[in-house]
Amino acid sequence: MNPANSDQTTPLMQQYWSLKSTAPDSLLFFRMGDFYELFDQDATEASKILGITLTTRDKNKPNPTPMAGVPHHSAKSYIQRLLKAGKKVAIGEQLESPTASKGLVKRGIVRTFTPAVQFENEGSETSFLATISPISDKWILACLDPSTGESRISPPLPLEQLQIEIITLPIVHFILKENELKKPLENFLNEKDTILIEKLPTNFLSQSLALKTLQDHYHANDLSAFLKSPTEIQSLGTLVYYVISSQKITKLAHLKTPVSLYEPKDLTLGPKTAQHLDLIPHTEDSPSLFQFMNKTRSSLGSRKLKQWFLSPLKDTKKITQRQNAIQSLGNNHSILDKISQKLSTLYDLERILGRVNTGLASPRDILALGQSLKTIPEVKFLIEKNSSNLISKIHSDLKLAYSNLDKISLEINQNIKEPPPSHSRDGGIFKRGYNKKLDHLLGLTEGGEKWLIDLEKTEKEKTGITTLKVKYNRVFGYYIEVTKSH
Repeated sequence: MNPANSDQTTPLMQQYWSLKSTAPDSLLFFRMGDFYELFDQDATEASKILGITLTTRDKNKPNPTPMAGVPHHSAKSYIQRLLKAGKKVAIGEQLESPTASKGLVKRGIVRTFTPAVQFENEGSETSFLATISPISDKWILACLDPSTGESRISPPLPLEQLQIEIITLPIVHFILKENELKKPLENFLNEKDTILIEKLPTNFLSQSLALKTLQDHYHANDLSAFLKSPTEIQSLGTLVYYVISSQKITKLAHLKTPVSLYEPKDLTLGPKTAQHLDLIPHTEDSPSLFQFMNKTRSSLGSRKLKQWFLSPLKDTKKITQRQNAIQSLGNNHSILDKISQKLSTLYDLERILGRVNTGLASPRDILALGQSLKTIPEVKFLIEKNSSNLISKIHSDLKLAYSNLDKISLEINQNIKEPPPSHSRDGGIFKRGYNKKLDHLLGLTEGGEKWLIDLEKTEKEKTGITTLKVKYNRVFGYYIEVTKSH
């Protein structure tokens, strides 16, 4: 990039442009002390979207560089606003302490966020990363929500039906190979200004690497049970490979097997039917049946209810099973209230597991996981005597799940401090008694002065040297001083 009017003479700006060259399609948040700064075109673009002040660097020079910044402690909200506007954000973080470094602080890009690829997002909304692949005169549409591992794939679709699916599904980010789309489809996508359209080189991922990527993730050599053609493998493999390569992780261990966009047991809604019938909100403020009926107590429940609205059952047996389950719960308000209260303590397990499996979980995520797992036996007990076949199956599933999870739940809840720190680098995660060596080290950091006094006293008694001293200087560190006669 390096525009001619930018200040490239200082080491700091040279470092900035070096990082920017590795993420040219992203708005670069460049950490400087307590702020993330944006420069040049990034600053101009972000200031308009965020409504923040646009200033300049070296304002007394003939062509000063535009500059805008946000406080690092509140950067998350600003990043979310940029992502909702269809932008990509790279985080250029300080990789060492400014007080410990000599000269320029080392910096590097540690994360890249896109509207779909962000593991910190909360709430019930699904955000799909998607790709389109040609097959004969039709198209395969593949979708992936990296935070939950949900994936979907379509059968070959004609252009008109493909456009309907793109309008209906919560797609926020497309990755497309160069020169692979026909002009009408490319023009259609370009009209969606809140969807990030990212072009990939034609050789981004070979067929063999796409197959190997999915075989490694699903631990299976044969994928024919859920992927019917090489094009489907290529499409889903591209999404998974994009996420792991852009996030610098090795695997999406929470990746689920893809679900067809057209399930035989589900009713396929026609064009914009959900919106025309006001099943789901058109905009943030528009009324809908979903908003009226959504009395769920967790993000997991809200997301599941929305899926049910968009994919109604058409199998009479399954509809009757669901109705009987609802009736059986409604007939016992006392139990229903207790279940509701327990479910309200659940955190978003799908997204927490997404962060755990990608190595991005914080100590708070781990404690939230432990506390959520603790509710499983409590809910299992409450539905134990329910007569509904569907709820009996849920009871059996919970019993089997908790037989494998009870040790993890106990380990977390017994050993993680409350409240835990925001970041593992802050320390103070574990309670005393979790690890003897850790307790010893904590004792040194918290009571080091007393330990040194005790050490001096012990050594005096062991050696009989009453003038022995434990001292410290910057050259040698801590040392024991004795007189020449000893």
